[in-house]
Amino acid sequence: MEEKVVSPLHRQVHVSGVNAYRSCPRRWYWTDEHMGLGFEPRERPDWIVLGTLVHRALELYYLTGTPLSDALDIAVKEDWDRYGPSMLEEEKQNHSQLCLVAKRLLNNYHSWLARSGVDDDLDVIHTEVTFHVPLEEYNIVVAGTWDGLVVRRSTGGLYIMEHKTTKNVPRAVHGITWDVQPHIYAWAAERVFDRPVHGVIYNIIGTADPYDIPLLRNGMPSRAVRSTVQTTLQAYRETIIRCAGELGIPEESALELYAEELEYLSQAGDSMFFHREEMLVSKRIVENTFHQFITEAHNMLETAQRARDGVLPMPYKDRYKCPNCPARDACLAADEGADYMEILESTMKHGNGEDKCTSAGSLQMRLLLL
Repeated sequence: MEEKVVSPLHRQVHVSGVNAYRSCPRRWYWTDEHMGLGFEPRERPDWIVLGTLVHRALELYYLTGTPLSDALDIAVKEDWDRYGPSMLEEEKQNHSQLCLVAKRLLNNYHSWLARSGVDDDLDVIHTEVTFHVPLEEYNIVVAGTWDGLVVRRSTGGLYIMEHKTTKNVPRAVHGITWDVQPHIYAWAAERVFDRPVHGVIYNIIGTADPYDIPLLRNGMPSRAVRSTVQTTLQAYRETIIRCAGELGIPEESALELYAEELEYLSQAGDSMFFHREEMLVSKRIVENTFHQFITEAHNMLETAQRARDGVLPMPYKDRYKCPNCPARDACLAADEGADYMEILESTMKHGNGEDKCTSAGSLQMRLLLL
């Protein structure tokens, strides 16, 4: 089949783009580099930099067997070659600190793998899988690439394994329940491998500093280790002893006071920083999610075309997330009828046209008009 030459506006839809579109059609259009204007923040957030380094190192580790320390060195060099020349001195120093964080994190991850044996029954059979599926009934061709792993369990089941970095592992585990991506992955993978996919294995890696423990007004550590405080037994115990010493509280009394929290962390083990979650996928849910995705993709195409014709997309319907949005000032200006493009140009920058998605779980789906 010969591909029809169409406007770039109608060429690509990414799953990450669908999620962004659902969150806020206006921000999606301003920041999407495939269907929108391609604006991005002038500075990369720390979590983007750290995620890029960790995901790339893990990709090399699982793909080629490169030791994690060497894989990280390669990831750092690649990232530096791309962004280093344009960094200010303060940004370079921050980048060096993030590299140290990534090194510590991956060292701990390697130790966890050895202790837990979670990789022992996995056989990596594919990485960076691409696909191209014509769908005549929808007048589109669905094509894409995901940069996770396709693995086979010792039982023979086929799974997709996705790496996710997060500051809050328990919250990420809870959020997986509502993640639509695994069902799209399963839909694509079954067509690539011509066999059913049993599920998705999430490899969740925490990036929080275990010693970053907030203090209560009385000068002692927060007790919220079951919810917001991400720490380890050793780090928490050391912090209790340090704070108690500064306040003149006997060490034994302080440890007894925090006995329940210490017991919880002892039982939790590594689960606050490393976790494997297996999500089985059913055929019905996969089909329903896929049809929802197709509907949303066409809505995105229509929204982009209207925006191209001068009709600005509506913003996020519930604006509690707006204070952290990099396009907030431009959005407010647009609502007031002011020149929002001037604000976008001054507060953000245009992307370079490359795919900068750093989540290993980002399925890059492209919809091409037949």
